[in-house]
Amino acid sequence: MRRRWKNTVDRWDDGQYSRVIIADGHPARLTAVQATTGVQPTLMVTVESATPISERALNEAGLLVQKMFGLAVDLRPFYELADDDPAIGPLVQRFRGLRPPRFPTVFEGLVNAIACQQVALDLGIIVLNRLSQRFGPHLVDHDGGSDGLVWPHCDGLIWPRWGRCGVVV
Repeated sequence: MRRRWKNTVDRWDDGQYSRVIIADGHPARLTAVQATTGVQPTLMVTVESATPISERALNEAGLLVQKMFGLAVDLRPFYELADDDPAIGPLVQRFRGLRPPRFPTVFEGLVNAIACQQVALDLGIIVLNRLSQRFGPHLVDHDGGSDGLVWPHCDGLIWPRWGRCGVVV
């Protein structure tokens, strides 16, 4: 997710995470912020779009956040295994509740892994931004400018001599 401030797809500002998603076929801004802390923390998620958003799209956005932030992952087996370990036990206690984040799709995770292992992480982020700018839909702000980029679906990446998703034709 957001590893560098140059990342234009995933944003982290003032304690809130945001990214542009596709909702009902149109770009929409998804924002997540931790509303409460403690044993049962609350995450507030909003989806904003210039077009109406269906209940189905809102549910899909909620499932996406649940997947990306690992909210449905049961950490108890990990805690049972690691709590008594002398090396990792103190870290488990210190970061209790931390969830394993993940990319929304395997495709996005794979492209991020490849791009960010090349020369330098910053260069990888630049490559990822350019892919999003070239092949992903844009969220348009009130003045008609781009207010965010959507990570392109693999079907949107088509090059001459290549089929969809990089399958040689």
